[in-house]
Amino acid sequence: MKNHIKEQLFERNRKIIEIVIERVKRDCPDTVALIGVCGSFYTGQFYEKSDLDLLIVINDEKAWEIASCFIMEDIGYDIYCSPWEKLERMASYEHVLVSHVIDVDIVYCAAAEYKERFEKLKQQALAVLKAPLTLEIYDKAGSQLQEAMLEYANLMLADEMSQCRYYSATILDCVKQVICLLNHSYFRFGVKEHLHEIMEMEKVPDNFERQFNDLIHAPSIQDIKAVATDMIKSVRQLHREVGKSFKDQPPIPTADALTGTYEEIYSNWRNKVYSAAKRNDVHLSLMTAMCCQQFYNEMHEEYGTAAINLMKAFDPCNLEEFAEAFDRMMDVYANEYVKVHKPIKNYSSLKDFEKDYLSL
Repeated sequence: MKNHIKEQLFERNRKIIEIVIERVKRDCPDTVALIGVCGSFYTGQFYEKSDLDLLIVINDEKAWEIASCFIMEDIGYDIYCSPWEKLERMASYEHVLVSHVIDVDIVYCAAAEYKERFEKLKQQALAVLKAPLTLEIYDKAGSQLQEAMLEYANLMLADEMSQCRYYSATILDCVKQVICLLNHSYFRFGVKEHLHEIMEMEKVPDNFERQFNDLIHAPSIQDIKAVATDMIKSVRQLHREVGKSFKDQPPIPTADALTGTYEEIYSNWRNKVYSAAKRNDVHLSLMTAMCCQQFYNEMHEEYGTAAINLMKAFDPCNLEEFAEAFDRMMDVYANEYVKVHKPIKNYSSLKDFEKDYLSL
């Protein structure tokens, strides 16, 4: 960009700032705390059509009267206000959009106390970013990943190119935030620099740069869906890898934790599987398998029992074989009882049950 154009932009910005400050002093001197320059004119990444990003921090709602959105010389401007609460959320790293509490050049301050308050928030944000990644921030990344997966589901159901383009962009937006959170970082520059910033981070999904470019340039619905699938898989894998540092030692099953669980599997699902096989009821068999698989997963994650993949054995064309596989899986689970020397409650008669039950 030529120097005279830069000078024109700086001069126009200076005049806009002067006008805004004049309006503040005239109409709401007690409600606007400070004004700062942020965005591209702070970072130096501006061009001929860049607008002026102002951080206008307000003390109460009355200050909103100075807000204005307008077009001048083919550039759109948005004079927008931000309450202190918004900056406090930024400083606590609720999301990755924290540049407005870090990268700001203050050009007006109504009182010294406001500058001090802002500086404290800035230092708070910097301290959070310098500290090690916490489980709380890791979980925030997980929430963003869930959002990406929801948009991915919408993409896979879409059958129009316009819809697919939109959902691919929403996926990309969520994914960028996931990566940023996992790196305990933030985007200092505008959208056009996001890929460059991500590629300089320590933790980046495999093949992300290629996936990024393939997604935004995908020529067909099929290509968009295929690339989005690869991207979601690689980002999910990165999230899992980072999460390993928060994992405690795997739990070890205890007799108390296992009490009644084998018997519960027998009670809730075992006979249903055989009944479904006898009647060739694929729906009942599938739903029973799903419920039991969920139980196995929960026991494995919470109490450390053996990982059992029951669904791998499900075959809608051979329910009898699946019923036999179900029993084999139960044998694997029964071995957890053996490890902790816990007998299975299996009575041969009502009399045996009565004797044992009433003796408790």
